[in-house]
Amino acid sequence: MNTAENKSIIQFNTYQNLLKTPQWKKKRNLILSRDKNQCQNCTSNKNLQVHHRQYHFNQNLKKFINPWEYNNKYLITLCEKCHHNGHTIFKVPVINIKNK
Repeated sequence: MNTAENKSIIQFNTYQNLLKTPQWKKKRNLILSRDKNQCQNCTSNKNLQVHHRQYHFNQNLKKFINPWEYNNKYLITLCEKCHHNGHTIFKVPVINIKNK
């Protein structure tokens, strides 16, 4: 395994752990409620997930912002199938931001 692959796995594992925090659960519930607990693509109410429309990388801190720190407009409820299909077809953009 090369260094880039290893770094990607570490970042993914860290991100997965962030999705288990109370902060993310609170934000997730807020978005699910806003979207009436249904997929905004197919209207399913099964296996719902909250998708980030873009990722924000803080250039000053050299890290991605926490998943719950995003403005709600960058989050959307999708069922597992639509979420997976979306990631297969589209690449989520990474936006570089700087602290003010």
